[in-house]
Amino acid sequence: MLSAVSGLTKRIRDSAAAFAEVFRNPNLRWNELAWIASSLAHYGFLITVSVYAYEAGGNKTVGLLLLARLVPAALVSPFAGLLGDRYPRQRVMFITNLVRATLVSAITVTVYAGAAHGTVYALAIAATIATTPYHSAEAALTPTIANTPSELTAANAVTNGVDSLAFFVGPALAGLLLSVVSTGAVFGVMAAILAVSLVFIGLIHVEGGEAIGAGNRVKDEHASSTIVSEALAGTKKTRVRRWLDLASLAKGSRK
Repeated sequence: MLSAVSGLTKRIRDSAAAFAEVFRNPNLRWNELAWIASSLAHYGFLITVSVYAYEAGGNKTVGLLLLARLVPAALVSPFAGLLGDRYPRQRVMFITNLVRATLVSAITVTVYAGAAHGTVYALAIAATIATTPYHSAEAALTPTIANTPSELTAANAVTNGVDSLAFFVGPALAGLLLSVVSTGAVFGVMAAILAVSLVFIGLIHVEGGEAIGAGNRVKDEHASSTIVSEALAGTKKTRVRRWLDLASLAKGSRK
């Protein structure tokens, strides 16, 4: 019992130390606060749109909407992840959450206007797809704003911890709000949280032309290629590497 308590105390102490180290760096602090707001809005939105779909059409509608949201997002994800390699990561994060905030705001207006459910579903699918570039851009930005390897390690730990916490807090917040206000109002709250994340992203100051509004691409060699060609090239290299590994394994088994 004492060892379990001691282990828990050590983990809490390590987590507190990681948060303290990250929040001493202003850029990492704004980045993590933006991530907190983005994650809370993401998970809260999932619950809110599911409740809306359930009220409109029951379990079947919830399941179909979940499928319609996740499949396109999964298909787009490999290509969306490359945006952070071609354009300034901070700009990708800002535009991603700006589009999300706009779409969720549009959902709020649509719900209050009593428009067709299909319109809300279409906007929800678009909002889910728009989410996909954020995490890869945020993960790529973090090493450029960390001053030391220790800060980078702490930032990665905090990001993972925040996401796990938001996975619980976001739906809990949405559930609490849904118990006292309308679904449309909760959509409005999620849009407001995304708007707050834009403020935090805007406060990040990145050296070397990564700031919002910078027109340069991060890698000059990508200028003549397309995102689709880069994704296909990566898939081809992965396939070739897999065949080489299998050939090496087969050669070793024959010895």
